[in-house]
Amino acid sequence: MKTFSYKTLMLFFSLGFLFTFSSCNKNFNEFFDEQFPEPSNTSSDMIIDGELAVPVLNTEFTLKNFIPSTDSSLWAEVDENDLVHLRMYLKNVVSLTASEIYNPLVFPLMPDSNSVSTDSNKLKVYDNALSGHLFFNDPKFTFIIKNEIPVVTFFKIDTLRLHSPAYNATYVRDDKKYYINAPQVQNATEQTELIIDKTEIPDFEDFFSPIPKFVSFFITAGSDEIQTLPPTFPFVTGNEKISVDVDVDLPLDARLVDLVMGDTINFKLDTTQNHDEIESIKIKLFLNNEFPVQGVTQLAFADTNNHGGIDDIIMYLFEGDGWVFESAIANPNGVTTSSVSSEIVMEITQEQIKLLADNHASKIIFTIKLDSYQSDTGQDVKIFGWYKLGVKLGFKVKYTANTGNLPQ
Repeated sequence: MKTFSYKTLMLFFSLGFLFTFSSCNKNFNEFFDEQFPEPSNTSSDMIIDGELAVPVLNTEFTLKNFIPSTDSSLWAEVDENDLVHLRMYLKNVVSLTASEIYNPLVFPLMPDSNSVSTDSNKLKVYDNALSGHLFFNDPKFTFIIKNEIPVVTFFKIDTLRLHSPAYNATYVRDDKKYYINAPQVQNATEQTELIIDKTEIPDFEDFFSPIPKFVSFFITAGSDEIQTLPPTFPFVTGNEKISVDVDVDLPLDARLVDLVMGDTINFKLDTTQNHDEIESIKIKLFLNNEFPVQGVTQLAFADTNNHGGIDDIIMYLFEGDGWVFESAIANPNGVTTSSVSSEIVMEITQEQIKLLADNHASKIIFTIKLDSYQSDTGQDVKIFGWYKLGVKLGFKVKYTANTGNLPQ
């Protein structure tokens, strides 16, 4: 049917769980092209009573299904215990030259330093997160310092700022200096790695939890004593650099509390077709969830204003707050002990189809609120690479005409 294509139907009724673990933000079309090559992955054992029943999907997902394949700065991995880690790499967050740190650049150098505020760097794992808290049990920032200057002896993180449009937190450190490696020969680079975690910031878990969208730093580099060049380093041009990358490691040993995620997706509805022959479209969705996370999801249909944004909400798909899918059961260590199944049967009526067509529906607004298993008790849960989300999806079209007359 042109009016509701295969991908559009799949989008309506699977978006809620597909975005449950979509903080890695895989492109929607990329996901479907990889996972649902039409007409494979179909089910023949779903029972949908009625006129024209179409089994669409019978498959399982792991977290790797949602990992982007085109963004080298964002990825996920599993450790030796199969625990999933979300990773981000922020490249060249700060760069200082020797002449910027030392002025004048005349040897022997007197103690000197320079402080700089970095640009705001986007935390991509939170792209679709809107509000709530995500308490990582052991978040870790690794500062990778690449030094070409033979005389820089310390590096200092004065402040670490996490912020979003609705939230701002700045951690101000004590006057702690980290001494870094310096090259001893011309055109060489020495690398030093500094780890900021709970041992450095005892309240890092709470400090990092309220869904930051950006991170920035205020950094100082310099020397605290008189410096001379090593014999193997005959001269300094002033262009030698000290640069800093940041590797963010977020192990999914965590707790989700009222984590609201959302996205807006464009779609095209063919308004040239006659919808009178389609009385309704009934959908059945079955989930078997091994992830210790539960959610309430809602989909709304909207039109587009002259500026390409959302004008009016035309229709909500689910009644009330939305459709609830249940969490798997976890033990006190946060490890899943048994999966839990959820299902929903819903129907789009002819009146609703006409409502969407007549109002030129062109956007789907998705929201989902997530909580981990027994998050109200303070329990953390672990997300392992072997966890799966089993999905069966099918739909039935009820029509009043010969099937040969349905829109193609």
